[in-house]
Amino acid sequence: MSPPSPRRRRPTARGGSPQALPAASPEAAFTGLKKFLYGVAPGGLLLLGAVAMLGSGSFLDSLRSLRS
Repeated sequence: MSPPSPRRRRPTARGGSPQALPAASPEAAFTGLKKFLYGVAPGGLLLLGAVAMLGSGSFLDSLRSLRS
């Protein structure tokens, strides 16, 4: 008798065709959304700070003085 093959064979469904993956759970989609938001949050905060700086009083006063 020959030794078993070093590569393991994946089990397939009857008929030899591969099975489809199960549908992703809603928790998995929520986890992906959380990862995205955690990655984007620092950039969003920087952008928010830049908009706040542009809207500050001294900047607006200097723009008003340029117009008149």
